[in-house]
Amino acid sequence: MHASLGRKASQSGSIFQQGFTLVEVMVAGVIMVLVMAAVSRLSITALSSGSNQAKRERIEAAINNNIHMLQKEDSYLRLEALGSEQERKDACNAPAETLARVLGDRVAPPTVDDINQTITRDFVPTNDSGLDLLIVEYSFIAPKNQEKNQNYKERRTIELNPNFTSKCYTTGA
Repeated sequence: MHASLGRKASQSGSIFQQGFTLVEVMVAGVIMVLVMAAVSRLSITALSSGSNQAKRERIEAAINNNIHMLQKEDSYLRLEALGSEQERKDACNAPAETLARVLGDRVAPPTVDDINQTITRDFVPTNDSGLDLLIVEYSFIAPKNQEKNQNYKERRTIELNPNFTSKCYTTGA
């Protein structure tokens, strides 16, 4: 009886095999490698941009903190505290220059710990048309550009009007 069953299976020629062929496994492997390479590339890009974003946020925070310190010192600066009568007259004749000198002495430029980055701060006094503005310019190389060795500088600019100038103007009696 067992002999007749073996003969029937061999006569029909169909033997069931389960699993994948070698070609199917190779194609699936290649597809998986390509997908993993794309995912790893995206992950590396995301980590890199996240690191650059964190550096940028720290630089921006240092600049904003410095701006607040400048504004605070400007608001505390009084004409009476500038020294002798001649020094006060000189300050009233060139308020933006006086403010630049005082702020440069009292407020240090911004720095960021643990980042190899220089933030420059420049004071540009303007006395055009009696505006008496002090323009403060901050510049730095963005972290993304720093990695590519590009010297493109980003700038942040504020304008300060010296608060003590309100005491400079007198009316003749």
